[in-house]
Amino acid sequence: MHFSNSCVIFNIAGTRLRDKKIKISSRNIGEKNVRKNVHSPSSKLHRIFFENSRKKGSNALSSQLNTAMCDINKGGLKITSKTKKLYIMTDLEGVAGVINGADWLYPAGRYYETAKKFLTEEVNAAIRGFLDAGFEDIVVADGHGAGAINIELLDSRARLMRGWPVDKPYPFGMDSSYDALAYVGQHAKAGTEFSHITHTGWFNCLDMSINGVSIGEYGQGALCAGELGIPVIFAAGEKAFAQEVNALTPHVITAAVKEGTIGGTGDDLTAEQYKVFHEGAIHLSPIKARGLIYRQAKTAAELFLKNPISFAPLKLSPPYTLVHKFRPYKGESAKTLTRIHETSVIDLFNGCGKNL
Repeated sequence: MHFSNSCVIFNIAGTRLRDKKIKISSRNIGEKNVRKNVHSPSSKLHRIFFENSRKKGSNALSSQLNTAMCDINKGGLKITSKTKKLYIMTDLEGVAGVINGADWLYPAGRYYETAKKFLTEEVNAAIRGFLDAGFEDIVVADGHGAGAINIELLDSRARLMRGWPVDKPYPFGMDSSYDALAYVGQHAKAGTEFSHITHTGWFNCLDMSINGVSIGEYGQGALCAGELGIPVIFAAGEKAFAQEVNALTPHVITAAVKEGTIGGTGDDLTAEQYKVFHEGAIHLSPIKARGLIYRQAKTAAELFLKNPISFAPLKLSPPYTLVHKFRPYKGESAKTLTRIHETSVIDLFNGCGKNL
């Protein structure tokens, strides 16, 4: 992945009320202090007046409004409540129709813009499934190195996040305000047989493990989310990735949109050789892939919203020991780095802790 030095969340559509009437009465908030309705004959909104805020009963009103807060901003009314919030991490290599690296993954590639469209439409399919099932707030993180989400094509009901601190990128803008994590377009970890365009971070990684458990980019994200108390509920990508997900987190609903056709781990290869090693696959058509993603995402969201405790966050017991093995790359020999952190996997992935 490539990390930029800032974090921006784009609000694509924003919240706007037009030609609608919203009524907030003493019946539904239990307080007679609300004196006016909110009425919007156009894009302009009238104000909500809360009178006598210091009088008796204001504490009760404040308490009951804790889950329904009104915020008037520059002519727009934004009503927030205890909505279900979802974080979607995306990547490009696991998308149906993305054939190889040189032509599809990089801005100079012949089909790079087509690849971005394919990914964005897969993400849109997932968004539709999640929203139809009951999620209300969705943030999409663009996790591909050069960027791969076309914001103009992205479902306007979602927001796009891109950019993290260079020195401490993990957990990529995710925090405990999110209820769940999902993946779209993800590939398997380095060294996986019958995978497609497979790597962990970059093609110079031979293997990464934490406390003896081999992980890829999915495992890193799932463990960071687990530290924040957030479970993974859905993952879409290649078949080998879906199998990796089920091995680490059996409860997660998956959607496999292509299948690698080349066996072997490639452990004896340099990074330059491994980069083009797993480039054979059988793909679903993009349209069929999107239909599968929609159905599986909707199923995952329905199951989670009905019974959240059935989706357990991924956690390991501290202290955490990270072993990172590297292939020969750019003339450098193979090497292994080991680091330990007593309490936090997030800090460990960010380079903190003690080197062994």
